[in-house]
Amino acid sequence: MDGYLDIFDYAGNLYKETKAHYRPIGKMYYFSGYLVTGSFDGIVKVWQDDLQILCAFNHHTANITAIEIYKFLVTGCEDGMICCYNLADRRDLYMISAHEGAIVRLCCGENLIISLGGDETVKVWQMEKGQCLRRIKLKSPAMEMVLVGNGLIAIGYECTVAVYHAHSGHNTTEIPLRLRKNRVLALSHLVKLDSATVACISSRSVHVISLPMKIKSS
Repeated sequence: MDGYLDIFDYAGNLYKETKAHYRPIGKMYYFSGYLVTGSFDGIVKVWQDDLQILCAFNHHTANITAIEIYKFLVTGCEDGMICCYNLADRRDLYMISAHEGAIVRLCCGENLIISLGGDETVKVWQMEKGQCLRRIKLKSPAMEMVLVGNGLIAIGYECTVAVYHAHSGHNTTEIPLRLRKNRVLALSHLVKLDSATVACISSRSVHVISLPMKIKSS
């Protein structure tokens, strides 16, 4: 929580350390040789594997809450802003005032950016220009979101997973996370496994949902 970025070898020994940010690092994302860090100072930095910095972006004004890389680098902030950058030429493409609350999650794919906000909405954006294509009003605050495939978005509430279609905004199904003897799974994380399957992770167990039908326990 001190803003340092550390690399360890396979034996667990500290290999390299650098002071990456002046405030704590809140988010990290690694993709195809790029390590991206987002800090409470509102700055996003892009690093090589050896911790040589490639570039930094300072368009956010608050804690970085989400980082995704698809065609572009997409970042979300506690102030509800989304920024999109082209890593090829290290250029900022656009900034969007996306939500009235914080950006809770970002998903990218199928030429879309999908944002989950603390204002109980999901918004679907065209990736190239940042145009809003769809606004989906949720029934209550959600904590997790994944883009599953074929335009389907899985939204994780505390005890339910709801599936929406990104293009139409329709709620295609809603799955209560009930276990044996009517116990309820308290969701902490939602992870995409493939184009039709997500893992619902709680503090004690993992349950795999084959969308849009059954729940399998493990």
